[in-house]
Amino acid sequence: IDHQTGTLEIPENTAYVIYPASQKGSLSGTTLTLSLPSTHSVKTPADAFDNALMKGVVNGTKVEFKNLMGFFKVPVTGEGKLKSAVLRTICRTTTEFHPISKAATLDLSKDATTAAGGIKMATGNSAFSWVRYNFSGDVDLSAGQTVYFAVPAGTYADMGLVFVTENGSNAIYAKAKHEATRSKIKQVSSSAIDLSAHTPS
Repeated sequence: IDHQTGTLEIPENTAYVIYPASQKGSLSGTTLTLSLPSTHSVKTPADAFDNALMKGVVNGTKVEFKNLMGFFKVPVTGEGKLKSAVLRTICRTTTEFHPISKAATLDLSKDATTAAGGIKMATGNSAFSWVRYNFSGDVDLSAGQTVYFAVPAGTYADMGLVFVTENGSNAIYAKAKHEATRSKIKQVSSSAIDLSAHTPS
């Protein structure tokens, strides 16, 4: 799901472009320090793709973009409207920390399709182990929905999923390790999760 080439007005001597522009961060040499949002305000679950971080390599007047994020998808059904969704990575031990938002770095000189050119999350309190999507559109659960979460590439421990509907919130535990691969979509659950079968809190 890498984006194709596009034509932009590009200043001279520009080698790389970061999308979205809000993620331009600060540059030192070829290292970009940035903050991946922990909360996204979007219209529908599919809009997770629009906010995902991409790196573009400039070639003349063209820019070829590569996704820097992997994507987890969770099909859900139920009653009423889906208001928000949260994915939290859970640590099995005190040394197993899997941040997916906030403080990170990116080496722009490296190929985005390699591990060296991928996102490096910070450790400690400057990075978070959760990401939240708030939906402003008419996300009708009775029609079935697929929720997407954009996360840095890597292997993540057990996940906590929270879905907030008109009727309350539903917390679900996805017990397994899951691999997020750059530009690929990985389904977390083997089938659609029926939120009406879980008692809202």
